[in-house]
Amino acid sequence: MVSEKDADWTPPDFNKFGPVQFYTDNASSHDRPNGGWFEHYMIGVGGLCSVYDPPVSYWCSRHPSGGGAFAFRTPSGVTPKSGALPHAPYKDPSGALFFVWRPARWANWMFEVGAYNASSGNFTFGKGGNQGARGENRGGDFFVENIYEELDAPGEFFFDTKAKRLYLFYNGTGPPPAAASVVAPSLRTLVNISASRWAPARGIS
Repeated sequence: MVSEKDADWTPPDFNKFGPVQFYTDNASSHDRPNGGWFEHYMIGVGGLCSVYDPPVSYWCSRHPSGGGAFAFRTPSGVTPKSGALPHAPYKDPSGALFFVWRPARWANWMFEVGAYNASSGNFTFGKGGNQGARGENRGGDFFVENIYEELDAPGEFFFDTKAKRLYLFYNGTGPPPAAASVVAPSLRTLVNISASRWAPARGIS
């Protein structure tokens, strides 16, 4: 685990998905007196909430309530400080995954890598960031996986999707026995049912 202090976080890109559409129900008959918090129905549609499906959230509304609340966002990348990732720079981290705690560990995010600059050490995040509702401008403690150079502990493995080669760090003393075998599944998904509130799954038996 890399400490949040050992990285410089790229600020959120508020233009990545376009503007947010705000909606607040200001009908007085719908008011819920609550000391100024959560008194109106509010949502934000699109913008950085486009990482959700559907792209709607209370936390993307114009003025969300709650302790220290602000509109949802996540950092758009990270530059680990020198030595934070001792095996870097990486030859090809295109399949890497970043697992990032939100500061104070309220939630955590997962990000794919959209781009990597080996000279600066900067990773630009691609898909991800939809695992928590309360966002932040920066990340907390984090770790990275699915990178060949990080194959450094017994029991770990790495599959090179381009070369179609599987690398395994043998969990034992000496080389693997000649009679040893490795079993890997070839079927990625056995059963998948995808649905949403707007398109529920029906007729399943």
